[in-house]
Amino acid sequence: GAYSDKGILICDAIYEKLEGLNSFSLKVGRSNVEYDYGEDWYTERVVYRWGLINFAGEEVLPADYKEIEEKGDSGFIQINQYEYVGLLDATGRILLEPKYYQIGEFVDSYSIVLGSISVFNKKREVVEAKAYGVIDGALNEVIPCCFKSIEYDSETGMFKTEKGYKLKDGRFVCSMDKKTVLIPSVYMYCREFFDGRAISIKLNNPGFKYGMIDTTGKDVLPPIFDSLLRFDNGLYRFGLNDLYGII
Repeated sequence: GAYSDKGILICDAIYEKLEGLNSFSLKVGRSNVEYDYGEDWYTERVVYRWGLINFAGEEVLPADYKEIEEKGDSGFIQINQYEYVGLLDATGRILLEPKYYQIGEFVDSYSIVLGSISVFNKKREVVEAKAYGVIDGALNEVIPCCFKSIEYDSETGMFKTEKGYKLKDGRFVCSMDKKTVLIPSVYMYCREFFDGRAISIKLNNPGFKYGMIDTTGKDVLPPIFDSLLRFDNGLYRFGLNDLYGII
């Protein structure tokens, strides 16, 4: 149980673990037995599931979470449920349901997150793959989880991916004739410009769709193709619904 520093009862001794978290909440834990199974064996282990109560003893968050901890100096509380993490405000209100594998530290009000994306394997079966994205301080996903790697470049204020740089608003940064061209955030990225046009790639989930844009970011070809490849003579081969043609 717990008493306040003024000797007022907060809660009776109904929890197996109780820890201070912040000025709004106490972290409470109850034990639970979990089992691991094999073909001809099993083991059991005692684990704790955590929740939150306020200083009036009222339950703020049920004891269903693997871990609850403050998220650095961001003002958020991170919760871990199964293999996913989410975020609470300082009072324990859920702001972001657990849906990411990782949420990085907030730098300049942005955090790199590890989530998942639906893609096609070689057999054209839909499978889930882990991928990185970015959320802002309001917990909006400004860069979808579709990149294999993302790093924050504090000098430029941009995010470096394996495909190039993205601005904080999600636009892709590329160049043509030594001039910077900003590609709308609806696109994951674009390839190199030729004759004022570039192949654009849009997240479709599952997979990706391909189109073509000009230097203003406007569609020359809408992103409806399953594949789009440029030939040296200025022609393009497209794939759509397992059929192929030339543009």
